[in-house]
Amino acid sequence: MKKKLLAFFVAMFLLVGTSTVNVMAAEPTQGEVDAKAQTAAEYLTSTYAGTVTPDQYLYVFLIAASGIDSSTISQEFLDSVKNNIDTNGKLMTVGDNPTETPEFYGSIIMTLKACGIDPTNVAGRNLLTDLTESLASSDFTQYTGNPYELVYLMSTLQYYKTDIEGAEGYIESVKEAIMSFYYEDEYSGQDYVEDPVGSGNWVMQDVTVQGTGFYHYGFSDDTNAKMISALKMYYESDSEIKAIVDTLIANMKKSANEQYQVDGYGFGYNSDSTGLVLSALSIYGDQEAANYYNGLLKFESPDVQGAYLYDEVSTEPDAVYATRDALEGLISFERMLTGNESIYDLSSYDVVADDEVQKTGIDPVVIVAIVVVVIVILATLLVKTKKKKNK
Repeated sequence: MKKKLLAFFVAMFLLVGTSTVNVMAAEPTQGEVDAKAQTAAEYLTSTYAGTVTPDQYLYVFLIAASGIDSSTISQEFLDSVKNNIDTNGKLMTVGDNPTETPEFYGSIIMTLKACGIDPTNVAGRNLLTDLTESLASSDFTQYTGNPYELVYLMSTLQYYKTDIEGAEGYIESVKEAIMSFYYEDEYSGQDYVEDPVGSGNWVMQDVTVQGTGFYHYGFSDDTNAKMISALKMYYESDSEIKAIVDTLIANMKKSANEQYQVDGYGFGYNSDSTGLVLSALSIYGDQEAANYYNGLLKFESPDVQGAYLYDEVSTEPDAVYATRDALEGLISFERMLTGNESIYDLSSYDVVADDEVQKTGIDPVVIVAIVVVVIVILATLLVKTKKKKNK
């Protein structure tokens, strides 16, 4: 009877262990993804430690969002922002270029919030007040700036809308500015192209480019992924935006290779495009995101821990820019696995304690270990019982 019981426990161990391993092989665990994100964030931290500037807000934002101890680089970023506020109280970029644009204010405020820093008292300035004044004097109907910065401005406006007078109207204006970059079938307008006379420079010319999506130096999965990240709040309520998002996600998947890597601009499959597409798929809860996660890992640097190469044949020892976009994808995918909000939902940075609790959840590897211990204990007891009977 006891032999049968022991055989039963062994069979259960094999069943649980095998099935768990199979699940792990098919689906990355939250713990694994979290570790990858934190390692990448630590690499970026080591790269920018002591040299961070306000212009590098996105790197700092992602480092803070990764969950590692970012207190040092967050303080360095805050000090840099303080040092770049001019005598009139206006935020400047490095090089003393006035930037009183709401997009830049929004990007800085978004980053400070992720770092756990109050943006209402920075060197005596309330950046939300400065943002409001900047918004009041801005016209988004003819927006020609960087559309990526609109994503960060939208993030800030959504979270601080009760603190910004007229926020709802500004949110709608930013939405329209984002959609102004969307074209169906073709884009006709000005863009930078390689100088036809062979100077090697890039010059602004009238162009006509076939394609559907968000146009920013061409149609690309990179830009499509980034822009739809800002439209998540409209996905269920705006049928037109939902149709656009669904179409662009489908197109992103079509452009991927068999290893689920993405060639955003037609220059080859790379980590930048793959990371941004992974982020967008994760924000929308697409179940195929895990495949793109596995595709992204193929760009990990074999020499520098935490770094990602631009492509698999890159001769660079590491690539900071590539790692930044890879990290965005890793964080978004980790949030998808844990059921947390979008990386651009600033309310999610108020619940650090809850995130830490979630990170201590039981991993499948731990389950296997527990089963092994239980079986060993039971087997030992059975042997001891048998020995006593034989005496």
